[in-house]
Amino acid sequence: MSTFPPFFVAASAAILMFLGLAHLLFTFYGPKLQPRDRDLIARMQETNLVLTSEASMWKAWIGFNASHSLGVILFGAV
Repeated sequence: MSTFPPFFVAASAAILMFLGLAHLLFTFYGPKLQPRDRDLIARMQETNLVLTSEASMWKAWIGFNASHSLGVILFGAV
């Protein structure tokens, strides 16, 4: 049996984990995942969800990106 298949599985998992970590980093730091239109950011921060008045669209956007980053990291780890 060849040692290449486990290597490829580990390499693909490492790539997914790296991309998930980069996405998580860019979610909280830097402008990479922010809209170019600064007015849109302000409108998202002012607009509340119908579900609850405590959550804004901006918080939902950050939470969506963070949760999906963690999901990719978990998938790569498994």
